[in-house]
Amino acid sequence: MLSVNKEKIKIDSRNYKLSCLGTTRDKLTGRAGLSFFLHYLDNIGINPLISKFFGSLRKSSKGIKIEFLFKQVMSFFIDGSSRHLTYFDTLKEDEGYAASLESNTGQLCSSHSIKRFFKGFSFLRNRLFRKLYHKMFLWRLKIEKPDVLVLDIDTVVLDNDDAKKRAGVSPTYKKKKGFQPFLVKWDRYIIDAVFRGGKKHSNHGNTVKNSLDYLVRLIRNGYRDDIPIIVTCDSGFFDQKLFDFFESELSIHYICTGKLYNDVREHVSGLSEDAFFIVEKNRSANDRSQWKCVDLSNRRKSWQKERRAIYTVNIMASNQRLLLGMEGIYYTNIGENRILSQRLIQAGGGDYLEAAAIVKLAHQRGEAELVHRNFKEFGFQQMPFKRFAGNEAFFYMMVLSFNLYESYKWDVCLETGIVPLKCLPNTFRRKLIDFAGKIVRHGRRCILKVSAIARDRLKLDLMWKLCNRGPEVLLL
Repeated sequence: MLSVNKEKIKIDSRNYKLSCLGTTRDKLTGRAGLSFFLHYLDNIGINPLISKFFGSLRKSSKGIKIEFLFKQVMSFFIDGSSRHLTYFDTLKEDEGYAASLESNTGQLCSSHSIKRFFKGFSFLRNRLFRKLYHKMFLWRLKIEKPDVLVLDIDTVVLDNDDAKKRAGVSPTYKKKKGFQPFLVKWDRYIIDAVFRGGKKHSNHGNTVKNSLDYLVRLIRNGYRDDIPIIVTCDSGFFDQKLFDFFESELSIHYICTGKLYNDVREHVSGLSEDAFFIVEKNRSANDRSQWKCVDLSNRRKSWQKERRAIYTVNIMASNQRLLLGMEGIYYTNIGENRILSQRLIQAGGGDYLEAAAIVKLAHQRGEAELVHRNFKEFGFQQMPFKRFAGNEAFFYMMVLSFNLYESYKWDVCLETGIVPLKCLPNTFRRKLIDFAGKIVRHGRRCILKVSAIARDRLKLDLMWKLCNRGPEVLLL
C-alpha cells in the first residue's frame, strides 16, 4: 500500500482588507515612462537645436530655460492625460511628476506661464519650427536609410467648430469650422507642415511648390542625390501646373488621384476584356478585394500633353462580388521618363514601373491617412488660443512632439518588441508611460525604482540602455 506524504500548508491569517487611508512623503509618479523618453531627448542632442532656434524667447537669465519649457510642453503631449492648459497647474503641485522631469516643483510652469510662453511666438519665429523638422528629417533618413523615398502630401482638418472665436477659423470641406494645415509625410513622420486657415484648399497658393522644392533639394544635398522620390496625393492636388513642376523642375515621380470624366468612361467601355488586368489585395482569408484596371494615356482639354493614367473599378470587396463597384483613376509619370526609370531600377524599385504596383502604391495612401488619425489621437484638434500665431506655434510644437515620439518608437521600442511601430498613441501611453515609479536619493544619486514585474515585463533595463546610448542616434 502506497503511503502519501501530506505536506503541512501554512495559511496566512493576516487581514489584507484596507481599513484606512494614509499619506507618504515618498516621491511617487504614475508616469515613470516619461523619464525614459526625456533621457532619450537629452541624448539625441535636440536641446542645443532648441536653444539655437528659440533661445531669443528668453528675455531674462532669471527665467526658466527655453529647453526646459519645451521639455515640459513635449511631456504634456506625450502624457496625454489632459487637453487643457490648466492641467499644468495640477502638475506644478506634483513632486513625483517634477522628479520624473529631473526637476522640482519650483521650476515647473503654471498655465499662466505657458500662455505667456506661447504669446511670445510670432509668424517669423514660427518658421523656425519647419527648419527643425527638416533637420530631424535628414537625421531619420540617415538612420533608417530608405532606398526609395515615398512622400505623401495632404491636408488635415482640425475641427474647432464648437470652440470660442479663433483667428483663422473658417469653414472647411468637411462642413466644420476649423484650421486646415498642409502636411508632407514620410512613413510615420510629418516632415513639413504649414498651419493654415480652414478655407485654404489643398493646392492653395504656392505652398505645395515651395515646400516640395525645398525638401527635394534637402534630400539630394543632405542624403543622396540619386534616390528616387515618389510623391502621392489625392484629387485636391489634381493640377497640370503642379504636374509640370514635378516633371520639369523637380524631376521626381508622382501618383495623383484624378477626377473621372465621362470621356474616360466612354473610352474604357469600348475596350475589350483583354486590355484589363486584375489587382488583388488580401488582408485576411475572409477579406479579399479585387480591382479591374486598365493602363492608358489621357489628356485633359487644357493640358499640353498626354499623361499616363490607370483606370480602376472595384469588382470585389470582403470576398463579395460587386455589380456596381467604385471607379477611380490615377495619373502618374512613372515609366514615362527614361532617366528616372533607370534610377528606380538601380535602387531596387523596378517593380514600381508596373501598372499593378502603381495601383497598390496609390491604395497605400490609406496608410498615410492613418498618420492623421495617430496625430489627432496624440494631440488634439481644438487650439487653445485666440491669436493665430499662438495657435500656429502650439500646432508646430505638437508636430515636433509627434515626430520625436515616432523616432523614440524606432530607436528604443522596436528592439524591445513591447509595442509595434504602428501602435496607436494611447496604446503606447498605457504600456510605456503609465507605470508606477518611486524616485529616491541614495549615495548622491537620484534613482528611479520600479517593481520587478514591470521591469521584466517591459524590458526596462534594455530600454534604459537604449535611451542612453547616445552616439548612434545623435541629432546633428
